[in-house]
Amino acid sequence: LKDNKLPTRQKENSKGVVKAHVIQGLKPKGKKNKCCYVEIQVANNKLRSQPVEDSDNPVWERIMELPVKDIFGTIEVALYERDTKYQDPPKLLGIISRPLLEIRNCDTDWFVLKNDHLEKAVDCQLQIAFKFDYSYSGYLGIIGRKDENLMGLTKPKRSIKGALHQMGRVNKLSKDASGLLKKVMTLLNWGYGPQASAAGMFFGGLYFLLFRAFFIPLTMLMGLLYTYSNNYKGHPVFVNEEGEAEAIASVNYRPDPESDDEDESEEQPAENASSAKKPKMDLWEKANMPLKIAETVQNKAKMVSDYGERFENLTNWTRPSVTAVLCVLLAVGTVVMMFIPLNILAFLGLEFQFTKRGLRKYGIAFLRKPHHVPFEPPIEMLKRVPTNEERIQQARVQPSEETVQEQLFKSPYKTNRNLAAA
Repeated sequence: LKDNKLPTRQKENSKGVVKAHVIQGLKPKGKKNKCCYVEIQVANNKLRSQPVEDSDNPVWERIMELPVKDIFGTIEVALYERDTKYQDPPKLLGIISRPLLEIRNCDTDWFVLKNDHLEKAVDCQLQIAFKFDYSYSGYLGIIGRKDENLMGLTKPKRSIKGALHQMGRVNKLSKDASGLLKKVMTLLNWGYGPQASAAGMFFGGLYFLLFRAFFIPLTMLMGLLYTYSNNYKGHPVFVNEEGEAEAIASVNYRPDPESDDEDESEEQPAENASSAKKPKMDLWEKANMPLKIAETVQNKAKMVSDYGERFENLTNWTRPSVTAVLCVLLAVGTVVMMFIPLNILAFLGLEFQFTKRGLRKYGIAFLRKPHHVPFEPPIEMLKRVPTNEERIQQARVQPSEETVQEQLFKSPYKTNRNLAAA
């Protein structure tokens, strides 16, 4: 096989290496003078296979490698089609996105591709085998800055409909948060029966009377272990071939609203918008003021709802690897806070942050980082957990039995292949 292998230097500077053995694909046959290729991407690293002649069963038989700096990230595999003369831009036929830590090593399987929004299934499939090798030191990167994907970022279009959609997500989170208060009020009103209510008030009062600082991480750790003992991993996401998510009914996911839903005032002719020196620009800005307010509300509501959903999915073991690391940190914090007073820990933490930032700004040469952008470790940990919309995007489409039998009949490779020797 022709392999795209990484240089030794790139492997040393990364926390892991992911390999994708792209074997073949199934797709509708295109027009003449067309070729298709596969592209894999991890964060800001992208690799493309050699184009092959377009057919309904293209075969690549190629192994591609990419370095991984953040083991909690995802890998995207996309199928493109373009003309052999490279005159027109390539056309995206389908794409999938999978979390790296959920990869089953050396297992060859068929993956049904989705559209560019990762919302609905398309009539294209790829036979791929993944292999992900990483070092355990990569788990320490959970409190470091996340390796953001800066390729292909598009600014969401501002619209009233988009702002209302984000406000609906915030409203759902507020209802979930108020559920805890309702449970407390039910307990105070003896709604759980005499025995359960009396026991709850007794242990709750005992908790507050004997309260110590280490009770906080200990309580969080016990709550996470309780959800794990119930084998609770959030609402399972199932996406059928029509692209319908059947588990998270409250999400109502859809891509960013199209320009049709925007205010009619945004469809002003380009000449008026380009004439910056004319006094009409002030009127144009005033006309766009409601849309700017809607854009601000949409962005703020999206940020709040994203962090709320990430926290909810963190506590219900949606990403077991991230929640397991959090449990280890809580256990260490509980033991430390049992023997060291909270005021001393707070003083040491503030002194550490003050000294570290001072050395970066005024310290010796190799410690200076003038372009360093500060970040908060708890926020970066939350970013490793997907929102409900991202869970739907990363969910695998379940093909029907007829589709499986049809692809096995067409495929010249009917036996499992693996990457053990790669």
